[in-house]
Amino acid sequence: MSGRAGWLVLAVGLAAVAVHAQQLGQVFSFDTNAGQEVRVHQYARWNGRCEPEGEPTITMLTPPGGGRIDLRREAKTDIGAPRAGGTDCRGKAMPALSVYYIPRPEFHGADHFDYQVAYGPHGTVHDSAFIQVR
Repeated sequence: MSGRAGWLVLAVGLAAVAVHAQQLGQVFSFDTNAGQEVRVHQYARWNGRCEPEGEPTITMLTPPGGGRIDLRREAKTDIGAPRAGGTDCRGKAMPALSVYYIPRPEFHGADHFDYQVAYGPHGTVHDSAFIQVR
């Protein structure tokens, strides 16, 4: 019986590692007009002293069908709680990488895209956006 208990602990431990490495993401939803861009979200990466530590890496998993994505380096003034581990630096200002969605001028309807945000040693999140274009 002790052999089975050991395997159970190992399995639970491996599951915890997998959950830490790939955090559940956020789902963003916006309405916009054809041709009008939307800033979906900003992402920043920092060290244990709340200092910028390079920018996260953003990889498109499912591109939008009715528009395009633009990644822009910007100043982020309102740091929230960390999403993928690390130090809580709420209220600090630091550089960020922003995700913008730009619908084609002739596109009207629902659009969707998925992307992954890698925070280096702090893990990875998978976010989705749903955009209704009028």
